[in-house]
Amino acid sequence: MKKISGHIIKSLPFEGLERISNLIEFEGPLLSHYKDRFGNNYLYYWVDQDKINNRWLVWEVAEDFLILYLSGQVPLLTLFPRSGKVLYCIDIDNEIKYSKVLLTYSDFIPDDYQPEPDAYFKFDLPVVYKDKVDISDYLKGLKERALYINVEPASGRYKRTIGIEDIWNVFESIGKSFSEYVEFNVKSILSERLTDKNRILNVANSLSSPNRLRIVYLNLNSFHVGISADHLNIDHTSMDRSVENFSQEVLAQYKNDVLDNDFSSTEDINILIHKYSNEDLRKKIFNPIIDIINNDNIKVNIADYTKTFEKSYSRIPKIERDKLLPAKSKRDTQLTKPDQELMVAYVIADKSTDQTQGSLFPKDMNRVLYFKSADTFPFEIDKIIQPSLGKDLPLASPIKIEGTFDDGMFFLSYEPLGIEISATNKKQLEERFNKALGELYEAYIGGAIIYQPAFQKLIGN
Repeated sequence: MKKISGHIIKSLPFEGLERISNLIEFEGPLLSHYKDRFGNNYLYYWVDQDKINNRWLVWEVAEDFLILYLSGQVPLLTLFPRSGKVLYCIDIDNEIKYSKVLLTYSDFIPDDYQPEPDAYFKFDLPVVYKDKVDISDYLKGLKERALYINVEPASGRYKRTIGIEDIWNVFESIGKSFSEYVEFNVKSILSERLTDKNRILNVANSLSSPNRLRIVYLNLNSFHVGISADHLNIDHTSMDRSVENFSQEVLAQYKNDVLDNDFSSTEDINILIHKYSNEDLRKKIFNPIIDIINNDNIKVNIADYTKTFEKSYSRIPKIERDKLLPAKSKRDTQLTKPDQELMVAYVIADKSTDQTQGSLFPKDMNRVLYFKSADTFPFEIDKIIQPSLGKDLPLASPIKIEGTFDDGMFFLSYEPLGIEISATNKKQLEERFNKALGELYEAYIGGAIIYQPAFQKLIGN
Protein backbone atom coordinates (compact mmCIF):
# COMPACT_ATOMS: atom_id res chain seq x y z
CA MET A 1 0.00 0.00 0.00
CA LYS A 2 1.14 3.54 -0.70
CA LYS A 3 2.86 5.71 1.88
CA ILE A 4 0.85 8.73 3.09
CA SER A 5 2.30 11.59 5.13
CA GLY A 6 0.55 12.53 8.34
CA HIS A 7 0.47 12.12 12.12
CA ILE A 8 -0.13 8.76 13.77
CA ILE A 9 -2.81 9.01 16.48
CA LYS A 10 -4.19 6.45 18.93
CA SER A 11 -7.77 6.43 17.69
CA LEU A 12 -10.33 8.35 15.64
CA PRO A 13 -11.51 11.44 17.57
CA PHE A 14 -15.21 10.55 17.28
CA GLU A 15 -17.73 9.83 20.03
CA GLY A 16 -20.36 7.10 19.73
CA LEU A 17 -19.77 6.30 16.05
CA GLU A 18 -22.64 4.29 14.55
CA ARG A 19 -23.00 2.91 11.04
CA ILE A 20 -26.10 4.18 9.24
CA SER A 21 -25.74 2.22 6.01
CA ASN A 22 -23.34 0.79 3.43
CA LEU A 23 -23.70 2.87 0.27
CA ILE A 24 -21.57 0.87 -2.18
CA GLU A 25 -20.80 -2.85 -1.85
CA PHE A 26 -18.83 -5.39 -3.89
CA GLU A 27 -17.85 -8.51 -1.99
CA GLY A 28 -18.02 -6.29 1.05
CA PRO A 29 -18.60 -2.58 1.75
CA LEU A 30 -16.67 0.01 -0.31
CA LEU A 31 -18.40 3.17 0.92
CA SER A 32 -20.22 3.46 4.24
CA HIS A 33 -22.04 6.23 6.08
CA TYR A 34 -21.58 6.72 9.86
CA LYS A 35 -22.83 9.21 12.43
CA ASP A 36 -21.42 10.14 15.82
CA ARG A 37 -23.42 10.85 18.96
CA PHE A 38 -23.70 14.53 18.03
CA GLY A 39 -25.23 13.87 14.62
CA ASN A 40 -22.11 14.60 12.58
CA ASN A 41 -21.83 12.55 9.37
CA TYR A 42 -18.75 10.61 8.20
CA LEU A 43 -17.89 8.56 5.14
CA TYR A 44 -15.66 5.48 5.19
CA TYR A 45 -14.16 4.97 1.71
CA TRP A 46 -12.20 1.79 0.87
CA VAL A 47 -9.07 2.55 -1.19
CA ASP A 48 -6.50 -0.28 -0.86
CA GLN A 49 -5.49 -3.56 0.78
CA ASP A 50 -2.58 -5.93 1.39
CA LYS A 51 -2.37 -9.43 2.90
CA ILE A 52 -3.20 -8.15 6.37
CA ASN A 53 -5.07 -4.84 6.20
CA ASN A 54 -7.81 -3.01 4.34
CA ARG A 55 -7.20 0.72 4.00
CA TRP A 56 -10.00 3.26 4.39
CA LEU A 57 -10.18 7.02 4.14
CA VAL A 58 -12.54 8.67 6.65
CA TRP A 59 -13.82 12.24 6.54
CA GLU A 60 -16.69 14.37 7.78
CA VAL A 61 -19.35 15.30 5.24
CA ALA A 62 -22.29 17.72 5.38
CA GLU A 63 -25.64 15.94 5.20
CA ASP A 64 -26.85 18.27 2.42
CA PHE A 65 -23.95 17.21 0.21
CA LEU A 66 -24.50 13.54 1.05
CA ILE A 67 -28.12 13.84 -0.10
CA LEU A 68 -27.00 15.53 -3.31
CA TYR A 69 -24.62 12.62 -3.95
CA LEU A 70 -27.26 9.98 -3.22
CA SER A 71 -29.73 11.76 -5.53
CA GLY A 72 -27.18 11.60 -8.35
CA GLN A 73 -26.67 15.34 -8.64
CA VAL A 74 -22.97 15.48 -7.70
CA PRO A 75 -20.12 12.93 -7.91
CA LEU A 76 -18.39 11.48 -4.87
CA LEU A 77 -15.38 13.71 -5.61
CA THR A 78 -17.52 16.75 -4.67
CA LEU A 79 -17.82 15.29 -1.16
CA PHE A 80 -14.08 14.63 -0.88
CA PRO A 81 -12.29 17.13 1.43
CA ARG A 82 -10.91 20.22 -0.27
CA SER A 83 -7.27 21.25 -0.23
CA GLY A 84 -5.99 21.80 3.32
CA LYS A 85 -8.84 19.87 4.97
CA VAL A 86 -8.29 17.09 7.50
CA LEU A 87 -9.20 13.45 6.94
CA TYR A 88 -8.09 10.13 8.39
CA CYS A 89 -6.41 7.10 6.84
CA ILE A 90 -7.02 3.88 8.78
CA ASP A 91 -5.71 0.36 8.25
CA ILE A 92 -8.02 -2.38 9.57
CA ASP A 93 -6.88 -5.99 9.86
CA ASN A 94 -8.88 -9.15 9.27
CA GLU A 95 -10.05 -9.17 12.87
CA ILE A 96 -11.57 -5.68 12.40
CA LYS A 97 -8.90 -4.09 14.59
CA TYR A 98 -7.34 -0.74 13.74
CA SER A 99 -3.66 -1.41 13.13
CA LYS A 100 -2.91 2.23 12.22
CA VAL A 101 -4.78 5.54 12.43
CA LEU A 102 -3.27 8.48 10.55
CA LEU A 103 -4.40 12.09 10.70
CA THR A 104 -3.58 13.60 7.32
CA TYR A 105 -4.69 16.20 4.77
CA SER A 106 -6.43 15.87 1.43
CA ASP A 107 -3.31 17.27 -0.30
CA PHE A 108 -1.33 14.19 0.80
CA ILE A 109 -3.77 11.62 -0.61
CA PRO A 110 -2.54 9.90 -3.82
CA ASP A 111 -4.62 10.62 -6.91
CA ASP A 112 -5.63 6.99 -7.36
CA TYR A 113 -7.00 6.95 -3.79
CA GLN A 114 -9.36 9.81 -4.62
CA PRO A 115 -12.79 9.26 -6.23
CA GLU A 116 -13.04 9.60 -10.01
CA PRO A 117 -14.62 12.85 -11.28
CA ASP A 118 -17.50 10.90 -12.85
CA ALA A 119 -18.16 8.59 -9.88
CA TYR A 120 -21.88 9.32 -9.42
CA PHE A 121 -24.15 7.24 -7.19
CA LYS A 122 -25.86 4.70 -9.48
CA PHE A 123 -26.83 2.01 -7.02
CA ASP A 124 -29.96 0.97 -5.15
CA LEU A 125 -30.82 3.64 -2.62
CA PRO A 126 -30.88 2.29 0.96
CA VAL A 127 -34.33 2.56 2.53
CA VAL A 128 -33.05 4.80 5.32
CA TYR A 129 -32.59 7.66 2.82
CA LYS A 130 -35.83 7.29 0.87
CA ASP A 131 -37.62 10.14 2.66
CA LYS A 132 -34.71 12.53 2.28
CA VAL A 133 -33.67 12.01 -1.30
CA ASP A 134 -35.45 13.53 -4.26
CA ILE A 135 -33.40 14.04 -7.43
CA SER A 136 -34.90 17.47 -7.88
CA ASP A 137 -34.75 18.56 -4.23
CA TYR A 138 -31.84 20.94 -4.64
CA LEU A 139 -33.18 22.75 -7.70
CA LYS A 140 -36.69 22.62 -6.30
CA GLY A 141 -35.48 24.19 -3.07
CA LEU A 142 -33.68 26.94 -4.98
CA LYS A 143 -36.78 27.66 -7.06
CA GLU A 144 -38.98 27.87 -3.98
CA ARG A 145 -36.57 30.37 -2.42
CA ALA A 146 -36.07 32.35 -5.63
CA LEU A 147 -37.04 35.89 -6.54
CA TYR A 148 -38.58 36.24 -10.00
CA ILE A 149 -37.63 39.39 -11.85
CA ASN A 150 -39.65 40.47 -14.87
CA VAL A 151 -38.01 43.15 -17.02
CA GLU A 152 -39.98 44.91 -19.75
CA PRO A 153 -39.13 47.83 -22.03
CA ALA A 154 -40.63 51.12 -20.94
CA SER A 155 -41.71 51.92 -24.51
CA GLY A 156 -42.32 50.18 -27.84
CA ARG A 157 -39.56 52.07 -29.60
CA TYR A 158 -37.47 48.94 -30.22
CA LYS A 159 -40.38 46.56 -30.88
CA ARG A 160 -40.53 45.38 -27.24
CA THR A 161 -36.88 44.32 -27.16
CA ILE A 162 -34.60 45.18 -24.24
CA GLY A 163 -31.06 46.52 -24.46
CA ILE A 164 -28.35 44.16 -23.26
CA GLU A 165 -26.78 46.91 -21.15
CA ASP A 166 -30.08 47.46 -19.32
CA ILE A 167 -30.40 43.74 -18.57
CA TRP A 168 -26.77 43.55 -17.47
CA ASN A 169 -27.25 46.51 -15.13
CA VAL A 170 -30.28 44.86 -13.49
CA PHE A 171 -28.33 41.75 -12.51
CA GLU A 172 -25.12 43.59 -11.67
CA SER A 173 -26.99 46.03 -9.43
CA ILE A 174 -28.94 43.32 -7.61
CA GLY A 175 -25.70 41.39 -7.12
CA LYS A 176 -23.96 44.43 -5.61
CA SER A 177 -26.87 45.29 -3.31
CA PHE A 178 -27.29 41.66 -2.20
CA SER A 179 -23.56 41.32 -1.45
CA GLU A 180 -23.43 44.43 0.73
CA TYR A 181 -26.59 43.39 2.58
CA VAL A 182 -25.29 39.88 3.29
CA GLU A 183 -21.82 41.07 4.35
CA PHE A 184 -23.28 43.59 6.81
CA ASN A 185 -25.65 41.03 8.39
CA VAL A 186 -23.06 38.25 8.63
CA LYS A 187 -20.58 40.61 10.31
CA SER A 188 -23.28 41.72 12.74
CA ILE A 189 -24.18 38.12 13.62
CA LEU A 190 -20.60 36.90 14.01
CA SER A 191 -19.35 39.93 15.91
CA GLU A 192 -21.52 38.80 18.85
CA ARG A 193 -19.80 35.40 18.96
CA LEU A 194 -16.33 35.66 17.43
CA THR A 195 -13.36 37.90 18.12
CA ASP A 196 -11.11 36.68 15.29
CA LYS A 197 -11.62 39.45 12.74
CA ASN A 198 -9.98 37.47 9.92
CA ARG A 199 -12.39 34.61 10.49
CA ILE A 200 -15.34 37.01 10.50
CA LEU A 201 -14.19 38.63 7.26
CA ASN A 202 -13.55 35.28 5.55
CA VAL A 203 -17.04 33.98 6.31
CA ALA A 204 -18.65 37.31 5.38
CA ASN A 205 -16.79 37.47 2.05
CA SER A 206 -17.68 33.87 1.21
CA LEU A 207 -21.39 34.28 1.93
CA SER A 208 -21.68 37.68 0.26
CA SER A 209 -20.20 36.60 -3.08
CA PRO A 210 -22.50 37.65 -5.96
CA ASN A 211 -21.78 34.23 -7.51
CA ARG A 212 -24.05 32.70 -4.84
CA LEU A 213 -26.98 34.04 -6.86
CA ARG A 214 -27.92 31.35 -9.40
CA ILE A 215 -30.37 31.55 -12.31
CA VAL A 216 -33.00 28.87 -11.72
CA TYR A 217 -35.64 29.98 -14.22
CA LEU A 218 -35.56 31.83 -17.54
CA ASN A 219 -38.35 32.83 -19.93
CA LEU A 220 -36.96 34.86 -22.83
CA ASN A 221 -40.37 35.80 -24.25
CA SER A 222 -40.84 38.40 -21.52
CA PHE A 223 -37.37 38.21 -19.99
CA HIS A 224 -38.67 36.68 -16.81
CA VAL A 225 -35.79 35.37 -14.67
CA GLY A 226 -35.69 33.47 -11.38
CA ILE A 227 -32.62 33.97 -9.18
CA SER A 228 -31.86 32.12 -5.97
CA ALA A 229 -29.08 32.09 -3.37
CA ASP A 230 -27.08 28.86 -3.29
CA HIS A 231 -26.77 27.67 0.32
CA LEU A 232 -24.68 24.52 -0.23
CA ASN A 233 -21.63 25.33 -2.34
CA ILE A 234 -20.13 27.84 0.05
CA ASP A 235 -16.39 27.98 0.74
CA HIS A 236 -15.98 29.08 4.34
CA THR A 237 -13.77 27.99 7.20
CA SER A 238 -16.44 27.83 9.88
CA MET A 239 -20.16 28.23 10.21
CA ASP A 240 -22.07 29.62 13.15
CA ARG A 241 -25.59 28.20 13.56
CA SER A 242 -27.15 31.67 13.30
CA VAL A 243 -25.19 32.34 10.10
CA GLU A 244 -26.21 28.93 8.75
CA ASN A 245 -29.88 29.79 9.27
CA PHE A 246 -29.39 33.25 7.78
CA SER A 247 -27.63 31.83 4.68
CA GLN A 248 -30.55 29.49 3.95
CA GLU A 249 -33.20 32.21 4.22
CA VAL A 250 -31.09 35.13 3.06
CA LEU A 251 -33.06 35.91 -0.09
CA ALA A 252 -36.34 36.09 1.83
CA GLN A 253 -34.77 38.46 4.35
CA TYR A 254 -33.21 40.53 1.56
CA LYS A 255 -36.66 40.75 -0.04
CA ASN A 256 -38.27 41.87 3.23
CA ASP A 257 -35.58 44.37 4.25
CA VAL A 258 -34.53 45.84 0.90
CA LEU A 259 -37.00 45.15 -1.92
CA ASP A 260 -40.31 45.32 -0.06
CA ASN A 261 -40.25 49.08 0.45
CA ASP A 262 -42.17 51.97 -1.01
CA PHE A 263 -39.29 54.27 -1.88
CA SER A 264 -41.69 57.13 -2.62
CA SER A 265 -43.06 56.96 0.94
CA THR A 266 -41.58 59.33 3.49
CA GLU A 267 -42.53 56.88 6.26
CA ASP A 268 -40.65 53.96 4.61
CA ILE A 269 -37.64 56.16 3.89
CA ASN A 270 -37.46 57.29 7.53
CA ILE A 271 -37.60 53.66 8.72
CA LEU A 272 -34.73 52.72 6.39
CA ILE A 273 -32.65 55.69 7.53
CA HIS A 274 -33.15 54.68 11.17
CA LYS A 275 -32.40 51.00 10.49
CA TYR A 276 -29.32 51.68 8.34
CA SER A 277 -27.95 54.73 10.10
CA ASN A 278 -24.52 54.35 8.46
CA GLU A 279 -24.89 56.47 5.33
CA ASP A 280 -22.14 54.70 3.37
CA LEU A 281 -23.67 51.29 4.06
CA ARG A 282 -27.13 52.56 3.12
CA LYS A 283 -25.81 53.80 -0.20
CA LYS A 284 -24.08 50.50 -0.97
CA ILE A 285 -27.27 48.52 -0.35
CA PHE A 286 -29.93 50.80 -1.81
CA ASN A 287 -28.25 52.88 -4.51
CA PRO A 288 -28.04 49.91 -6.96
CA ILE A 289 -31.76 49.16 -6.46
CA ILE A 290 -32.79 52.77 -6.99
CA ASP A 291 -30.68 52.89 -10.18
CA ILE A 292 -32.73 49.97 -11.52
CA ILE A 293 -36.05 51.55 -10.54
CA ASN A 294 -35.14 54.94 -12.04
CA ASN A 295 -33.88 53.50 -15.34
CA ASP A 296 -36.14 55.16 -17.93
CA ASN A 297 -35.60 52.33 -20.45
CA ILE A 298 -37.19 49.52 -18.45
CA LYS A 299 -39.98 48.58 -16.07
CA VAL A 300 -39.25 46.04 -13.35
CA ASN A 301 -41.52 43.71 -11.40
CA ILE A 302 -40.23 41.37 -8.65
CA ALA A 303 -42.15 38.49 -7.08
CA ASP A 304 -41.46 35.44 -4.93
CA TYR A 305 -42.27 31.81 -5.75
CA THR A 306 -45.78 31.85 -4.26
CA LYS A 307 -46.48 35.43 -5.39
CA THR A 308 -47.34 36.39 -1.84
CA PHE A 309 -44.83 39.14 -2.58
CA GLU A 310 -45.20 40.91 -5.91
CA LYS A 311 -44.07 44.44 -6.46
CA SER A 312 -43.88 46.83 -9.40
CA TYR A 313 -41.80 49.95 -8.90
CA SER A 314 -42.41 53.51 -10.01
CA ARG A 315 -39.76 56.17 -10.47
CA ILE A 316 -38.62 57.50 -7.09
CA PRO A 317 -39.04 61.25 -6.50
CA LYS A 318 -35.77 63.15 -6.18
CA ILE A 319 -36.69 64.50 -2.75
CA GLU A 320 -37.07 60.99 -1.32
CA ARG A 321 -34.00 59.64 -3.10
CA ASP A 322 -31.85 62.50 -1.79
CA LYS A 323 -33.19 61.90 1.69
CA LEU A 324 -32.30 58.19 1.60
CA LEU A 325 -29.05 58.68 -0.30
CA PRO A 326 -27.74 62.20 0.37
CA ALA A 327 -25.47 63.52 -2.33
CA LYS A 328 -22.07 64.84 -1.27
CA SER A 329 -21.81 68.60 -1.23
CA LYS A 330 -19.12 70.41 -3.22
CA ARG A 331 -17.42 71.23 0.07
CA ASP A 332 -17.29 67.54 1.04
CA THR A 333 -15.87 66.67 -2.36
CA GLN A 334 -13.19 69.34 -2.05
CA LEU A 335 -12.21 68.09 1.39
CA THR A 336 -11.78 64.52 0.15
CA LYS A 337 -8.31 64.32 -1.35
CA PRO A 338 -7.18 60.82 -2.30
CA ASP A 339 -3.49 61.76 -2.17
CA GLN A 340 -3.67 62.61 1.54
CA GLU A 341 -3.74 60.22 4.49
CA LEU A 342 -6.48 60.94 7.00
CA MET A 343 -5.22 61.27 10.56
CA VAL A 344 -7.19 61.73 13.78
CA ALA A 345 -5.87 64.15 16.39
CA TYR A 346 -7.03 63.96 20.01
CA VAL A 347 -6.67 66.95 22.32
CA ILE A 348 -5.43 66.10 25.83
CA ALA A 349 -7.31 68.47 28.11
CA ASP A 350 -6.11 69.34 31.60
CA LYS A 351 -9.12 68.64 33.86
CA SER A 352 -7.56 70.66 36.68
CA THR A 353 -7.93 73.90 34.73
CA ASP A 354 -10.91 75.72 33.32
CA GLN A 355 -10.68 75.21 29.58
CA THR A 356 -13.17 78.00 28.99
CA GLN A 357 -10.49 80.45 30.11
CA GLY A 358 -7.99 81.08 27.34
CA SER A 359 -7.43 79.07 24.23
CA LEU A 360 -7.86 75.33 24.05
CA PHE A 361 -5.08 75.31 21.44
CA PRO A 362 -1.83 76.72 22.85
CA LYS A 363 1.15 77.46 20.65
CA ASP A 364 2.89 74.25 21.69
CA MET A 365 0.44 71.90 19.98
CA ASN A 366 2.71 68.87 20.43
CA ARG A 367 2.02 69.08 24.15
CA VAL A 368 -1.74 68.50 23.84
CA LEU A 369 -2.22 66.58 20.60
CA TYR A 370 -2.12 62.81 20.40
CA PHE A 371 -2.16 61.53 16.85
CA LYS A 372 -3.52 58.21 15.71
CA SER A 373 -3.89 56.69 12.27
CA ALA A 374 -7.44 56.38 10.98
CA ASP A 375 -7.69 52.69 11.93
CA THR A 376 -7.15 53.12 15.69
CA PHE A 377 -9.02 55.02 18.41
CA PRO A 378 -8.81 55.45 22.22
CA PHE A 379 -11.32 53.71 24.48
CA GLU A 380 -11.81 54.39 28.19
CA ILE A 381 -14.02 52.80 30.86
CA ASP A 382 -14.25 54.30 34.37
CA LYS A 383 -16.88 52.07 36.01
CA ILE A 384 -18.34 48.58 36.06
CA ILE A 385 -22.00 48.64 35.12
CA GLN A 386 -23.95 46.33 37.45
CA PRO A 387 -27.68 46.25 36.57
CA SER A 388 -28.28 43.34 38.97
CA LEU A 389 -26.98 45.41 41.89
CA GLY A 390 -28.87 48.53 40.89
CA LYS A 391 -25.74 50.68 40.86
CA ASP A 392 -22.41 51.09 39.09
CA LEU A 393 -19.00 50.43 40.65
CA PRO A 394 -16.40 53.18 40.02
CA LEU A 395 -12.93 51.96 39.12
CA ALA A 396 -9.83 53.00 41.05
CA SER A 397 -8.40 54.14 37.72
CA PRO A 398 -9.95 54.13 34.24
CA ILE A 399 -9.29 51.28 31.82
CA LYS A 400 -7.55 52.79 28.81
CA ILE A 401 -7.47 50.67 25.66
CA GLU A 402 -6.51 51.30 22.06
CA GLY A 403 -9.32 50.06 19.83
CA THR A 404 -8.94 49.19 16.17
CA PHE A 405 -11.14 49.57 13.12
CA ASP A 406 -10.68 47.28 10.13
CA ASP A 407 -12.88 46.72 7.07
CA GLY A 408 -16.08 47.91 8.70
CA MET A 409 -15.50 46.19 12.07
CA PHE A 410 -14.50 47.61 15.48
CA PHE A 411 -12.31 45.55 17.83
CA LEU A 412 -11.25 45.78 21.50
CA SER A 413 -8.88 43.54 23.42
CA TYR A 414 -8.18 43.87 27.16
CA GLU A 415 -5.60 41.22 28.05
CA PRO A 416 -5.61 41.47 31.90
CA LEU A 417 -9.19 40.14 31.93
CA GLY A 418 -9.07 38.18 28.69
CA ILE A 419 -11.81 40.30 27.10
CA GLU A 420 -11.98 40.39 23.30
CA ILE A 421 -14.91 42.21 21.71
CA SER A 422 -15.92 43.01 18.14
CA ALA A 423 -18.89 44.98 16.77
CA THR A 424 -20.13 46.84 13.73
CA ASN A 425 -20.23 50.25 15.46
CA LYS A 426 -18.67 51.99 18.47
CA LYS A 427 -21.86 52.16 20.52
CA GLN A 428 -22.36 48.43 20.18
CA LEU A 429 -18.68 47.89 21.00
CA GLU A 430 -18.98 49.86 24.25
CA GLU A 431 -22.17 48.05 25.25
CA ARG A 432 -20.57 44.63 24.67
CA PHE A 433 -17.42 45.56 26.55
CA ASN A 434 -19.45 46.81 29.53
CA LYS A 435 -21.52 43.63 29.48
CA ALA A 436 -18.44 41.38 29.36
CA LEU A 437 -16.77 43.33 32.16
CA GLY A 438 -19.91 43.19 34.31
CA GLU A 439 -20.31 39.43 33.82
CA LEU A 440 -16.67 38.81 34.77
CA TYR A 441 -17.03 40.94 37.87
CA GLU A 442 -20.16 39.05 38.95
CA ALA A 443 -18.21 35.80 38.55
CA TYR A 444 -15.37 37.32 40.60
CA ILE A 445 -17.54 38.39 43.53
CA GLY A 446 -19.34 35.06 43.28
CA GLY A 447 -16.16 33.19 44.16
CA ALA A 448 -14.19 32.86 40.89
CA ILE A 449 -10.57 33.88 41.47
CA ILE A 450 -9.04 33.52 38.01
CA TYR A 451 -8.97 37.30 37.57
CA GLN A 452 -8.55 38.24 41.24
CA PRO A 453 -5.33 40.31 40.85
CA ALA A 454 -6.74 42.17 37.87
CA PHE A 455 -9.97 43.08 39.68
CA GLN A 456 -8.15 44.03 42.89
CA LYS A 457 -6.15 46.51 40.84
CA LEU A 458 -9.24 47.89 39.10
CA ILE A 459 -11.43 48.38 42.15
CA GLY A 460 -8.60 49.14 44.58
CA ASN A 461 -9.23 46.28 47.01
